[in-house]
Amino acid sequence: MFLLLMRRIFSLRVTLDEDWSLI
Repeated sequence: MFLLLMRRIFSLRVTLDEDWSLI
């Protein structure tokens, strides 16, 4: 369950990084 949480956070971070790169 902890691993799933880490994966979700990492996925969210990647999404934010992609959004920043679009700017």
